[in-house]
This record gives sequence, C-alpha cells and structure tokens, in this order.
Amino acid sequence: MEKLLLKELVMEFISFCDQLLDEGKITEDQYEEMVKTKRAFLDSQ
Repeated sequence: MEKLLLKELVMEFISFCDQLLDEGKITEDQYEEMVKTKRAFLDSQ
C-alpha cells in the first residue's frame, strides 16, 4: 500500500515538473535535475 502511494506521489511530482517546464517557469536543466532521480525510483519499482 505504501509503495503504491509513494509511486503515485512521485508521478504527481513529475507531472507538476512537466507543467512548470511547459509554462517556462523552470529550465530544461532544472527539470532534468528535479526529475532524474524520481524516474530512477519509478523504474526500480
């Protein structure tokens, strides 16, 4: 149960970062830095 909630939270965070990038509020480099470890976490699940 906790893993599912954590995975959902990480996916929400990545979506939020996608939105910030689309709106020009963060740079591509900032996006990569924010999302890289989160994607690695999802891939390891």
